[in-house]
Amino acid sequence: MKKVRFYALIAVFFVCYFGPDCLFGQSVPSRTPKAGDVIGFSFERDFSQVVMDSLLTHPAFGRTGNYGFEPSKYKVKTYKLVYYTLNPYSGQVGKASGLIAVPAGVNAALRIVVYTHGTEVSKHDVPSNPANAEARMVLSAFASQGYVVFMPDYIGKGESPGMHTYMLSEGEAQAAYDFCTAARSVCLELKLDLNGTMFLTGWSQGGHAAMALARLMQKQEGSGIKAVAPIAGVYDLYLAWNHWLLSCSSNLLPLIMAYNIYAYEYHLKIPGLRQLALNIEYQRIGEDIFDTDHIPANILTVFGRTPSELLKPGFRASFLENNNVFSKALGKNQVYMWKAKVPIRFYYGEADSVIALSVTKTAYDYMKDLGCDVEMVNAGSAAGHSETFLFALAHTRKWFDGFNR
Repeated sequence: MKKVRFYALIAVFFVCYFGPDCLFGQSVPSRTPKAGDVIGFSFERDFSQVVMDSLLTHPAFGRTGNYGFEPSKYKVKTYKLVYYTLNPYSGQVGKASGLIAVPAGVNAALRIVVYTHGTEVSKHDVPSNPANAEARMVLSAFASQGYVVFMPDYIGKGESPGMHTYMLSEGEAQAAYDFCTAARSVCLELKLDLNGTMFLTGWSQGGHAAMALARLMQKQEGSGIKAVAPIAGVYDLYLAWNHWLLSCSSNLLPLIMAYNIYAYEYHLKIPGLRQLALNIEYQRIGEDIFDTDHIPANILTVFGRTPSELLKPGFRASFLENNNVFSKALGKNQVYMWKAKVPIRFYYGEADSVIALSVTKTAYDYMKDLGCDVEMVNAGSAAGHSETFLFALAHTRKWFDGFNR
């Protein structure tokens, strides 16, 4: 009789806690997922020191010089992490992904570099993809020198469904912040000895994201950030767009601008933005390209060769007067109007045809006036967008090394 009463109490507990389905062969529901929770992680591959050194010559970046890179000190293990993040625009918690890179054999507590990647229109050519060229360069620069590296894919990339939060500061920052939370949990499971020190860096779009992440993390006590090193970033989107419209200097610009418009219409729920901004032949074509794996070989000309081909004249005129909904939305996504408590180095190149020097200088001047510890570092008179990336990878790592453990 006592045994029957015991089992009856157990049944009552399960019905009250999980619902009646749990007694009829249905799966027991798990708790509601939270941003930063780990869904799963898997070992990807080992990179030997020889391979690490070879990655620094990847032809995707047209490397022609040494830029100050040093031979690898450690082989590197990589892991793909799938986790939950909060989409701040929909309010929904969903799946996202990224890469964790771990140096092998370091005889000291490990420091973390968080790297936020540059513009990539495809769905899966992102850090969690072992073939991603940018991520491999970052592994060589940081992980092979003894840093644990966290690289989020962002919302809408990798395992994350839907459209990417392109150049949307809150979305970039939240995905990276939640990735760091999940990645720290994985590091505990891997029994890694982390010393609590974290550095942030990122290139191009990733420079924008790194600054947005730094701003978000500063609001959180105990984040452990020591320094931030954004590289050729779009810190002031409205100012960058003005430069692109008035002096188109790169064949990348129509693609970047179209992607920006598609993402803002989708996530900020600005109805009819594409119809307002884009010439008719470009209003639908991005649906079959952005955040897919169907990237045409002629992607740099799909949206025209200049902003004038892409955009309606009336939209261009109202934008330059800062008198349309899109220009005002860009202004709200600047990432430098805050007082940083940690040192920041802005890397720029004098020959960068994508990010004008005025964009970096504006961010630097504003933060300097606030009393921030900021510095501008010139990658050289001949440094274009990619060359600035390479120069900054090598020099940022050395700068990070100078901070006490």
